[in-house]
Amino acid sequence: MITRILAIALALAISGTVSSQSYKSGAPSASADALSCTYLITTADMGIKGIGGGMELTIVTGSGCPWSITGLPPWLTVSGNSQGTGTAEVTLEAKDNPGGLRIAVFTVAGVSVPIRQFDPSVCNGGAGCSLRPVPHVAFGGEWTTALFAVNPATHAADWSIAFYDDNGTPIALPFTGGFGNQSALTGSIPAQGRTDYEASDPSLSVQGGWGLITTDIATTTQALFRRAVGNGVYYEAAVPTGDGYSGFVIPFDATTFAPTGAPLYTGFAIGNLNPSGAAHVVCTARDQSGAVIPNAVTIPTLNPLGHYAGYLFPALTGKRGTLDCSADTLVSAIALRSIGTGAFSTLPAIVNDP
Repeated sequence: MITRILAIALALAISGTVSSQSYKSGAPSASADALSCTYLITTADMGIKGIGGGMELTIVTGSGCPWSITGLPPWLTVSGNSQGTGTAEVTLEAKDNPGGLRIAVFTVAGVSVPIRQFDPSVCNGGAGCSLRPVPHVAFGGEWTTALFAVNPATHAADWSIAFYDDNGTPIALPFTGGFGNQSALTGSIPAQGRTDYEASDPSLSVQGGWGLITTDIATTTQALFRRAVGNGVYYEAAVPTGDGYSGFVIPFDATTFAPTGAPLYTGFAIGNLNPSGAAHVVCTARDQSGAVIPNAVTIPTLNPLGHYAGYLFPALTGKRGTLDCSADTLVSAIALRSIGTGAFSTLPAIVNDP
């Protein structure tokens, strides 16, 4: 009975519950020759500072594959060429922000790229903000999510995080330490200090989502999952913050853990970084030899700021391999691994060349 309860809790903690739809990601082509081209767009600069800000984009594709940047807002320009062929590094520069958060979505090689420019009043005058996703949080039942931020700078640092559920709507986490239920946290990290938060309530049903952090560029934020499996036994797994990208690879293992005979599970969680557009994610499963496993994984459409997590993929049972995923907008992902219904860990998503 206990094993069954834990299995149900695991499913709830790493599963999404929205309808399925597939989409083949890829860029628009200027000619028939470009139809076979694939594109990977990555950036660590999903937020632009308010004064003198810019962002760096990496476009990875084949040497003969064309790309272009279109739909830029009036306050954002390309430094250099807005179109080209093959892999490239692109710099975009923003005009000074007169005040208030500015949000836009433009297109790079057919991929929607969301961008935010910070208000100059935040993060030490807007000169040093960063925007980082936490691709999965879980709380309720035996699950706890802890967050901590470290500030190595000699000045206090601004820090805030907003949480979203599978549908992309704000979700309140049950924070301990007198914070109560909060869908967003805002605070300051002392100079050369740290701040800590913990979301936990065993009386709640298991829930999941993701978070988006705004903080001083010098700080580092990490999360961890804590899982209580009974008899005073706990497991913890690290959840680092990520970048934004339109493609990633998850190494999966759905075989059996030999010492105990327990099944191995590898799932993953995805957060849609686009505040105004849905994310369509397509994943191709391959076995150890690289052969495609047909119809193995179907990812539901992610609402703007939506989230998905899952781990039960019957076509993968008994196999090891990779899940090669692409999206039509920027996302952030993390792999979730479990030995039966007990030990739990995470793996970073691999961002590969297409």
